[in-house]
Amino acid sequence: MNYLLAIFVIGVVIFVHELGHFLAARRVGIPIRIFSLGFGPKLLARTWRGTEYRLSLIPLGGYVLPAIQDEEEFFRLPAVKRMIMSAGGPGAGIVLAMICFAFVNLATRGFSLNSLFIMPIRQSFGFFGTMITLLPQIFSKPSELMGIVGVVAQGGKIVGSGAAQTMVFTALITLNLAFINLLPLPVFDGGKILLCFFEKIHPRFLRWQMPLIMATWVLLVGFLLYITVLDVGRLYA
Repeated sequence: MNYLLAIFVIGVVIFVHELGHFLAARRVGIPIRIFSLGFGPKLLARTWRGTEYRLSLIPLGGYVLPAIQDEEEFFRLPAVKRMIMSAGGPGAGIVLAMICFAFVNLATRGFSLNSLFIMPIRQSFGFFGTMITLLPQIFSKPSELMGIVGVVAQGGKIVGSGAAQTMVFTALITLNLAFINLLPLPVFDGGKILLCFFEKIHPRFLRWQMPLIMATWVLLVGFLLYITVLDVGRLYA
């Protein structure tokens, strides 16, 4: 049961991330055709105000698909609008983490402006500082990394410890997702923002976006498969 709760928490984190992209896109006038929680074949779907809201088969993921015909039409959208849409996901995750920390602080420290507003900001951005210092370990100690299988396994142990621990777990997962997505790699939101910035400097950078994104996707899938094998190995060691 605890593992199912951990999967549910991860699903909520992903939903908030994609909701951030969706709201940011709507805010700058980018129409959205599909808002999906999960990948693969759709299980449930409902169309409202021109957007199909979809629940798909594979729950650990999600996507927001703009109402465009092809990638050329997407890249004709102003770069600033695409940058805002990309930033919306990590931004929503940071807000969710601050809310979780605020609830934990309220339960452990009592009501105060410090515990509800100041500390959550410090805790969230302090986590980012820690992640930056640990970033070199991705290359120096890749065998110690943890993928989705490992996160669910560890999360199942944490969420069974109480509501406060579940909130902390939610905050850490959403901050991890936000941090990873802000990395300047083309497949992530941070990389897309960087490419849009380069595009503003000179339009010729636009033609490199899709090749770089596709190449990074191939490397990312291979890396995720490697981490998953490590996770399974740890479970049965």
